[in-house]
Amino acid sequence: DPGEALKWFRMGAEHGDVDCMYALGEIYAEGSGGAHNGEEAVKWFRLAAEQGHKGAPYILGRIFEEGADVAQDLAEAARYYRMGAENDHNGCQYLLGKMLVEGRGIPVDHPEAEHWLQRVHLDVRDAWELREKIGVIDRQLKDYDDRKLAECAEQIERLMPTAEEGDAAAQFELGEIYRRHDVRKQAVEW
Repeated sequence: DPGEALKWFRMGAEHGDVDCMYALGEIYAEGSGGAHNGEEAVKWFRLAAEQGHKGAPYILGRIFEEGADVAQDLAEAARYYRMGAENDHNGCQYLLGKMLVEGRGIPVDHPEAEHWLQRVHLDVRDAWELREKIGVIDRQLKDYDDRKLAECAEQIERLMPTAEEGDAAAQFELGEIYRRHDVRKQAVEW
């Protein structure tokens, strides 16, 4: 019952529960039960971010970067990505680094971009390409990336026969491997 959920999340959010604030933002952003309201979504995500919710800055950054339910504001997107990056949110670190490389919403700053991109978990493949784009050649990262791809190939080879026979767990694991490496067609298929 989305209406009932909304009532309880609102009550929790108004009493300062940061997870309820975030959940309320999600309900308004997604429009569950006809509750779509972009302004309310941003309001509750902001409150959650200010209270230290780790995922809220990422969502706010995406909202402002894409101009979803608000006017596009790349500087505001970068501000929220920075907030999340400083709170060790991997997605925020990557997107802030990317904005710093491209000069989108904030001035180009390759040393700071490198700082954030070095902190991105190594399974985010584009981070290496961005680091290479700003002139940073990190052989250790490339070697790690090559090893991870080889490991994935071995996992895929091991899982494929079982997945093709209809084993749901193997199919899910294959889908996850492809998703992590941004191979959308195969990820969706499995």
